Amino acid sequence: PGATVVMDAGIATEANLLWLREQGYHYVVVSKLRERQFDPALATEVQSAGDVTIKLQRVLDAQGHVLLYCHSPTREEKDRAIDTAKASGLELALAKLQASLAQPRGTQDVATIMQRLGRAKQRFARAAQHYEITVATDPEGKRVTAITWVKRIKPGSAAAHPGVYCLRTTLVDQDNATLWRTYIMLTELESVFRSLKTDLGLRPVFHRIDRRVEGHLFISVLA
Repeated sequence: PGATVVMDAGIATEANLLWLREQGYHYVVVSKLRERQFDPALATEVQSAGDVTIKLQRVLDAQGHVLLYCHSPTREEKDRAIDTAKASGLELALAKLQASLAQPRGTQDVATIMQRLGRAKQRFARAAQHYEITVATDPEGKRVTAITWVKRIKPGSAAAHPGVYCLRTTLVDQDNATLWRTYIMLTELESVFRSLKTDLGLRPVFHRIDRRVEGHLFISVLA
């Protein structure tokens, strides 16, 4: 009790966090909150090991947790590249749907167009939330006559705050830099796991007998 558990978003469920609190543990985790906020004017700064300036903004939530919004310029560059690629993919799919309406063999059937539109939105879900797509039909509602779209970035989304992620912690007395550095220890552990899984070939494990599985893991860890 009193020890600090550091976890990424994959296992930082509310049930797991409740269990940790009930057992008397502290934690620093990646928040699953989809809503983001970040004001550079209210942020403090810390230098990463690679001399990258990370900006940190501290907020208290209703449960008394510290929400630490972290902005990384390298992560912002990555987020913008992904968002641009997803948006371009969605717009290309929409343009193809629009163009097909005028093609001799193209379909104008409402059900078919809506199905194809749904698949495009599912494929590019990260971008689709920022688009208002309008499907115009004939008076009978049987044929699609036009497809138009407008891009509006959703407030509080990852696209509105590229490069920003949120840490959630019960360590309210720790300063921003200490909280961030505590979480960043995970990256060192993750590099070890990558080495075990990739360089040392820990995965995949094809064995079907327990002692052979244990031997495989033992050899990898020993190596």
